[in-house]
Amino acid sequence: MRQIRIYGTLFVAGNLGGVFPIAGIPGVYKPNELSLWTQSIIDTPSAHILSALLFSCGAISGILLASVLFKKYRHAATWLGLGSLWNALFIPIPLILAELSLQGIEISTSVSEPLLLLAVFADALFNGCLAVTMIVMARTLWNTNRVLAISGAIIAVPTILVLAQFHARWAADLLGVAGPAWLAWWLTFSWRIKATVGPSPTAVQ
Repeated sequence: MRQIRIYGTLFVAGNLGGVFPIAGIPGVYKPNELSLWTQSIIDTPSAHILSALLFSCGAISGILLASVLFKKYRHAATWLGLGSLWNALFIPIPLILAELSLQGIEISTSVSEPLLLLAVFADALFNGCLAVTMIVMARTLWNTNRVLAISGAIIAVPTILVLAQFHARWAADLLGVAGPAWLAWWLTFSWRIKATVGPSPTAVQ
């Protein structure tokens, strides 16, 4: 239980903390503003480096959380682990571009934009996997913690729509609503886990 609390808290802290250094910077994780994102990396590389490092901590913590949850929540943990692993592979893209900029290497938009779109796609897929995780978890939690089950299913609805983030601006903007909601849900789940690991047969999926 202690591991779940630690990894769950780090998962939330990393994903929340990664937002602050890049908050308000034009183009970040917006599919139709990749040139602005590139320019912001050139102008404020340190902000993007810090953000990527914090997001990476969140993604790695998500993988560790999934590994701990796997025994009792196999299906949900698999989706959480897959989404976090995929995201962890592409989060460093802005960091790498920022490091190149700091070293005086010119960043061409013809190179940066496809790479940044991959980062947006990875974030979209992560949110989609996270939504599936919460839907599966809602079914598992139904007999042991109905409040978490219902709230998780509700939050999963806007979260799964973020899947369209790599193509549509409205989906990227929706993350401003879905993100805080699932962060709050996962923090609550991590700290209320003792109330949800009873002998219910559905909890051992």
